[in-house]
Amino acid sequence: MSSSLYDRLRTLRAVGSRVEPDAAWLRSTRETLLMQAGNSLPTSPVTSWQTVGQAFRYFAPHRLFSVVRGPVLAALSIFAIALGGSIASVSAAEQSLPGDFFYSLKLATEQARLALTSAKDEKLKLKVEFTSRRGEELKQVAREDVPEKSERVAQAAEILKRDLKTVTEQLNDVRNTTSDGKKIVEVAKLVDQKSGELVQALQETKTALPDGSKGKVMEAQAAAADTGVKAIEILLAEHEQSGESIPMGDVVQAIQDYAKTVANVTGSSALTASSTAFEDKTSTSSVPIQDTVQQIKLATQQAFAAQKVDIDQAVASSSSSGTDVPGDATTSTLPTTTSTLPGATSTNPVASSTKPTPP
Repeated sequence: MSSSLYDRLRTLRAVGSRVEPDAAWLRSTRETLLMQAGNSLPTSPVTSWQTVGQAFRYFAPHRLFSVVRGPVLAALSIFAIALGGSIASVSAAEQSLPGDFFYSLKLATEQARLALTSAKDEKLKLKVEFTSRRGEELKQVAREDVPEKSERVAQAAEILKRDLKTVTEQLNDVRNTTSDGKKIVEVAKLVDQKSGELVQALQETKTALPDGSKGKVMEAQAAAADTGVKAIEILLAEHEQSGESIPMGDVVQAIQDYAKTVANVTGSSALTASSTAFEDKTSTSSVPIQDTVQQIKLATQQAFAAQKVDIDQAVASSSSSGTDVPGDATTSTLPTTTSTLPGATSTNPVASSTKPTPP
């Protein structure tokens, strides 16, 4: 760099240090810059959750998110309860019903509690408690006066049927993996008791519904009865394996109570005869107890199949007369085979059993 150019630069710097810009120009320039900066910012502030979510979507594959979403939701629900969370949200989830916004959170919380329970018999007890909740939810939904009532009833009934299937599977699992006969008998008795209570409760729910919605509730009621039969079969098997776990008198009492409960809600003459026969516990000596349990199971299926036929006929009659029938009007797929229960007055309960007209 030549000395002349260097001298000129020094001169310009010295002059620049003595220059004072106009205050009005500075104020105007600053306002312009601030306005341009404000226009370049988002219209709403970005929350920390949005920042985390954007980062997660950027780094995590979509498929991975879809796989872990369920377990993560369950874990988050537990953390929300454990750490306090939103009291209003937790309360809303506990009080929610099928079709409500927070109902998925309620189910996720239950699944998390099951996942944190290690012992299979304790897990089954917890599942039985949740299944009883499903019955109460169905009862509450049936009382609602909303346009989508039939859809909500159908949804609640399907969830109940799914939970009853899970209870049956867990009951089988407990028996196949547990060596303690007393624990097996304990959970089987609990399932038998709660299933009977559910059958009775669903009868009241079904009575309050129009014909178009009764079919779904009746299917859930039949599933509860099947679960009760499974519990009785396990009680009988445990007695045969070791009479110390449960005496025969308790098994007979369970069979009698079951037959009476189902006979009351279906009007099955075969089940009524069975219940009467078991009042004298010595009267079963002429027929193997295992065969009697199977006959009661078959008669139960036939009784509910007969009810389903009556419901479908009522729906069809209402439709043909121009009456609007909400709910499902599908035909029955329940078995209708022949019963040979001792003391029964009919060989085809579906066609000729004495049963009350469905309410």
